[in-house]
Amino acid sequence: MIAKAELWTQQLLEIEDLDGNLYETMILKIEQDTLSIRQPVNKENIPITVSSGSEVIVFCYPEGKDKYYYQSQLIQDGTRFYISQPEDGLLTKVQRRNFFRVPATVEFWYETEAKNARFDRITSDISGGGLAFFSLPSEPVAVGDRISGMLKIDSKEVPFQADIVHIRPVYNEYARSCYSLSFVDMRESQRDIIIGYCMKRQVEIRKKIGDTK
Repeated sequence: MIAKAELWTQQLLEIEDLDGNLYETMILKIEQDTLSIRQPVNKENIPITVSSGSEVIVFCYPEGKDKYYYQSQLIQDGTRFYISQPEDGLLTKVQRRNFFRVPATVEFWYETEAKNARFDRITSDISGGGLAFFSLPSEPVAVGDRISGMLKIDSKEVPFQADIVHIRPVYNEYARSCYSLSFVDMRESQRDIIIGYCMKRQVEIRKKIGDTK
């Protein structure tokens, strides 16, 4: 969902760098193409340390409760900080149900409800709603099973529970299967870490595609 940007002085914003670190800031002044903002700091009040011109993701709540984002650049000029305004003045709503999936290799482990063994795996793709990974057909799970585990996203650990929703054989020389999982009962704060990572991956993928043109 796309919304017209509604920005105002003293509006609180969140900024996420490409390492997945989240910072808080506030709009000090709205200029023609940029927003003058307070120096972004994290929850420990530590200032952001990215280089001027770095790409960031800006989050805001223009309608009160719904969360929107746009991709921007953070500019530092001495002690002053600026971010570019949304392109075409539009924001994208952070989807809570129809999550976009990105190709990514994220380490994680899981255990079955029997909790008699732990399995280390790597995702093939991930979204705020679930993940997929490849393994041998002998993987000790079946469609409908519930598992629990831990994702390692950047420097963060994200616990999860998930249902096995699909198992698809992949006919190639590796004779593996693709296992699709859907997250259940996940806290929004934990889901936000995954969504932020997916947004970062989107930026990286777009940059790579742009570099090859």
